Amino acid sequence: MPSKAILALLAGVLTVLAPARLIAAELRVLDQFRLIRASMEVGAPSAVRITLEENLAGASLILTNEDGVAADLVQVTDEKGSCYFPEVPPGTWRIIPDNAQYSIELVAIVALSPRNGGS
Repeated sequence: MPSKAILALLAGVLTVLAPARLIAAELRVLDQFRLIRASMEVGAPSAVRITLEENLAGASLILTNEDGVAADLVQVTDEKGSCYFPEVPPGTWRIIPDNAQYSIELVAIVALSPRNGGS
């Protein structure tokens, strides 16, 4: 029978090895030419904001998952030419504009936490 000291040591090792939360994964956003526009290590789905150079309202932007494991996400730009995807899972996503003439000015990823809307 193992001693109490060995059992305590094993319990401590198991505690250290058991992760307290999800391991971070990369969230990458590519433009329509497959150039990386934003990248971040995230532990959960995160928000992505995309802004077009033209300040074009009503343009449809699609985020398509390059890994093939998630459904496409679609949003329409506001009056400032921006759109907000609230919960984008980790992985590689490509922006597909509904018109190839649109130029992407800015892509930002916001890691969500329990305080600002994440799980």
